[in-house]
Amino acid sequence: MTQATMDATASAAPLHIAIFPWFAMGHLTPNLHLSNKLAERGHRISFIVPQRTQTKLHHLNLHPHLITFVPIKIPHVHGLPHHAETTSDVPFSLAPLIATAMDRTQNDIQLLLRNLNPHIVFFDFQHWLPSLTRSLGIKSVMYLIVHPLSAAYLGDGPRRSQGRELSELDLMEPPPGFPDSCIKFQPHELRFLVAVRKLEFGSGVLLYDRLDNSFCSADAIGFKGCREIDGPYAEYLETVI
Repeated sequence: MTQATMDATASAAPLHIAIFPWFAMGHLTPNLHLSNKLAERGHRISFIVPQRTQTKLHHLNLHPHLITFVPIKIPHVHGLPHHAETTSDVPFSLAPLIATAMDRTQNDIQLLLRNLNPHIVFFDFQHWLPSLTRSLGIKSVMYLIVHPLSAAYLGDGPRRSQGRELSELDLMEPPPGFPDSCIKFQPHELRFLVAVRKLEFGSGVLLYDRLDNSFCSADAIGFKGCREIDGPYAEYLETVI
């Protein structure tokens, strides 16, 4: 989220904002940092988090009078350990099952949002959320925790693949307008990148389709990059999303 957007939010009347991050600590934590920033400006936050995981986040809640953890039970998925709630609880190979579990919370989330009645919901991987919030008269914001370099180099937006699968040969060259041509991948890295683009990431949905559908259907888009790579990569990402 840009400083201008934050300033505009600060000058507006206080809002009730629900935040529903992807079930990974690398997404939950920065979303809680965002919640603290919004709470500093007087906004009320309902932070949706897996039941047992909330204890890992309490110490980061700097405004407990405005930020309320809303626990949600994670449905069991065959092949997923019963204690698993986030990607931190499982090896990388089981992360798609966490996505399936997250997708199965859809009915619970609908009921929860109907009861909470926030003005806005922030989300990231839940491609089904914008249509759900729209049916409830709630705005949705896709807030993506992303490395600007990877999004600018690998994203569908800058590549415009025109309906065909990108190959290793395609990924060897940067997309048009990319600000730096010094990136060179090894053959095994290219194979991995192509494979990831075809990765089924829960409920029969490809990872890139999750992101693309969320980009296209959200009412607004925000992203958080890394400070150490602010500059042309971050600026380029802003132009392609």
